[in-house]
Amino acid sequence: MDAFDDFNQKLAHEVISEMAGAFFETRRELEAMVEIFNDFAERCRKKAADVRRRAGFFAYVLTGRDRMAELLRRAGVDDPDPLLASADIDGPHFRGLPSAFTRKGRYAALVEDAYAALRRERNIYMDGHPDDHMNSGEISETTPYYRLLANMSRLINERVRKVNEDMSPGTIMQFVRGFDPAAMDQAKVAGGHIGGYADDMDRKLAYRPVNFEKLNLPRFPEMPPRAAAEKMIREVAGEIFEKRREAALAVLEALK
Repeated sequence: MDAFDDFNQKLAHEVISEMAGAFFETRRELEAMVEIFNDFAERCRKKAADVRRRAGFFAYVLTGRDRMAELLRRAGVDDPDPLLASADIDGPHFRGLPSAFTRKGRYAALVEDAYAALRRERNIYMDGHPDDHMNSGEISETTPYYRLLANMSRLINERVRKVNEDMSPGTIMQFVRGFDPAAMDQAKVAGGHIGGYADDMDRKLAYRPVNFEKLNLPRFPEMPPRAAAEKMIREVAGEIFEKRREAALAVLEALK
C-alpha cells in the first residue's frame, strides 16, 4: 500500500467514524426529546385536572352549569363548552369566604374570586403563566403547558422527518459503501440485495411522529381578565342571589 492509499484509507476511516458518531448522537437526541415530550404531556394532564377542579368549583358557586354557561357567554368567552364539560360539581373543593358587609356582597365577591381562580389555572395550563404578563416570575422555564407541548410536537415531527430521510440506516450504509468501490461492485453483482436489506432496516428503525391530538388534552378558551369582566360577574351574581337565594346562601354556609 503506497502513501496515497494509506492516506485515503485513514481519511475514509475518520469520515466514517464521524458519520457513525453523528448517526447515533442524532438518534439519542431525538429519543431524549420524545422522552421529555412524554413527561411534559403527563404533567400537562395533571394541570388540566387543576383547571377541571376550578371549573367544578366555579359551577358550584354559581349554583349550576347553566348559570356558569350564561356568565361565560356574557363575558365574551368563545366556545365555553370545554370549561363546562370539565365542571364536575361534586361539592366545594375550596374553603373560605371573602369579606363584605352583606351576604349578597359576600356572594358576589365569592363569584369574582372563583372566576379569577379558574382563569388563573386556565392560563397556567394553556400559556404557562398565571396572567397576561410573562414577567410574573411565578412559572419556571421548565413548566410544561399546552401551547409549549403543541410547539414541541411540531419540532419533534420535523426532526423525525429529517432523521428518517437524511440519517436512516440505509442512507448511512450507502454513504459508507461510497468509500469502497469494490463493495459497490459486489452489491451490483448481488442484484441489489444489500439495498433491499437496507430498506427493511429503514422501515424497522424509522421513528414515528408524535401525535399531539391523540393526547386528548383539553383546549380551554381564553377568559377576559377579572377587571374587564367584573361588572358583568356582579350582575350575574346579583341575579342568582335574587332568583336562587336559598342555593346561594347554602353555598356561603358550606364554605364557612
